[in-house]
Amino acid sequence: MPEPLQPFTACAKKGKSDPVPMMFSRRTILTFSMFVPLLLNAQIGLPQEEADKHHTTLLVSKINQQTLEIVPRQISGYPRELKIQIHFPGKNQYPKFNINLRRNPIQITLPHHFSSWAFRKENILPFVHTYLSARTGSRIPLGDVWISAAILHEIYEPGALYQASGYGNFPYARTMLAHGAAPELNQILNSTYSDFYGKASSAAKMEWCAILLKNINHRELLTDRLLSSRNRKSPAERFQQIVYPRLAGSSGTPSRTPEIPIQDWFVNTAMKDILGRGIPAASPWIEAQFSEIMEKIRPYLKQPSDKPAGKLSREAIRNLMNAEYELNQLGIKSTEQIALKLFRCVRDIRQFRMNPNNPEHLAVLQDSTRQVYTVLSERNALESFLRDAEKRLIPPGSRWALTLNAITPQKPDIPLLIRANTLLDHFEKEY
Repeated sequence: MPEPLQPFTACAKKGKSDPVPMMFSRRTILTFSMFVPLLLNAQIGLPQEEADKHHTTLLVSKINQQTLEIVPRQISGYPRELKIQIHFPGKNQYPKFNINLRRNPIQITLPHHFSSWAFRKENILPFVHTYLSARTGSRIPLGDVWISAAILHEIYEPGALYQASGYGNFPYARTMLAHGAAPELNQILNSTYSDFYGKASSAAKMEWCAILLKNINHRELLTDRLLSSRNRKSPAERFQQIVYPRLAGSSGTPSRTPEIPIQDWFVNTAMKDILGRGIPAASPWIEAQFSEIMEKIRPYLKQPSDKPAGKLSREAIRNLMNAEYELNQLGIKSTEQIALKLFRCVRDIRQFRMNPNNPEHLAVLQDSTRQVYTVLSERNALESFLRDAEKRLIPPGSRWALTLNAITPQKPDIPLLIRANTLLDHFEKEY
């Protein structure tokens, strides 16, 4: 009989020292996040079987910590939490990774060598999801696979490659948002196992799951309420019904505006978390957003000569206030030079709204609008010039060396990078 793993409630027995902490780090390579293996077994001085148990214990401890935070079980309606038992292979046994949900407790059989299953996305994601489902008392895996993907991102993405930046943990999402692109929230919520297996968008989707969980966790027990619901609706429908009504009021929009659609809330919240002055949005996207905002208020930028006492209508005041708020948010996502012009435009809109009868205020607003377009054009021209100069003056091998080193700081000998470096060396010789 294979030897079962002892319970994971304690990291070390009484009288013994704590286990050696293990570091998890991730490499992102084209189609999916591939993970750097843990420390070699020889470094901690353990036989192969004991090292596998040690690594698994640490991993399960991290998973349990995450599931306890996400599902504190403070909402009534949960069935009893289920137990999980892990079986390691004995000598002359070569089992495959398997999860038996019919056994009581749930039995997970692991193959030899921790790295043979813990860094395979088709194994580790169901492994994490089984613990999350068992925490809620469900023997059948929950439909909310996106939460387990977010847990996996948290465990395997400590920010080792991007520790210099507070925004660096989400490179895919950051690039998409900088150009105004974001996935549909319903697609994220209704994700399945196969959505994270070997697809070009798998790593990016895992980042979006982590961003979403980050914004609803620890807020009014939202994840607890979501997972305690036992209706048969899809995860997206349950999120819309249970979670979003408690989030809409804290979206940061002006109190007089109607409730924003859930997709807009998702994009706005992600932008606040990822984009900022240090990592601004792309200039063409900022220009498109600015033009859209100014087009909305263009009908109201005129002297109210036909109104008594020269007052603006309530509709005009409401739309001008919304434009002020949206331009302020756009300025936060812009570079310093563009942000100064946007904030000045906000000031001029406010002055016109407070005193629309003064013709000078309207003229000043029109001038500040032209200045915004001017600085945006200069910025676009500068970026285009730098891109062309980089292509003409910097050899491809030098240009991509930093990217390749960041992808694999410890494994330069993998076949993909060998071919990539060979190709770049060929271009460099002919440059």
